Amino acid sequence: LGGEPDYGQAMQWYQRAMAAGHLSAAYFRASCALDNGSDAEKRQAAEAWLPEILHNPAHPDRADAAYTLGMAYLTGTGVKKNRYLADKFMEFVLELNPESEAAKQVHDDLNGSLRARMNLWQDKRKAEVEDPVAEFRLLEPLQ
Repeated sequence: LGGEPDYGQAMQWYQRAMAAGHLSAAYFRASCALDNGSDAEKRQAAEAWLPEILHNPAHPDRADAAYTLGMAYLTGTGVKKNRYLADKFMEFVLELNPESEAAKQVHDDLNGSLRARMNLWQDKRKAEVEDPVAEFRLLEPLQ
């Protein structure tokens, strides 16, 4: 207590919690890797671990995972920076949790001016997919 956090030990505990069936541990592992991991671990969190969560419509941290992945695209953490993809993930967060003030703020900032919308358009041209959340949206449970 009170000392520097031990990243390696935290990751071991997250793995153990995941093995014991605690779904939220997967989100915290990915979030911890994005904050403190090596470049390779950041890529793995953004390209594999967070999408794994998003593929599970019953995961309790799905909206948080979408927000975290959107912020990764906004900042270029673990992935190539792309404001268009970040905005698409913020829109998805708002589909999952319309009350998310954080996602609303990011979405509004990304769309709030002509310059911002031009940046989105430029990044959309660089994006490899038109709708990066389509594969996750198809997994919504039937009502």
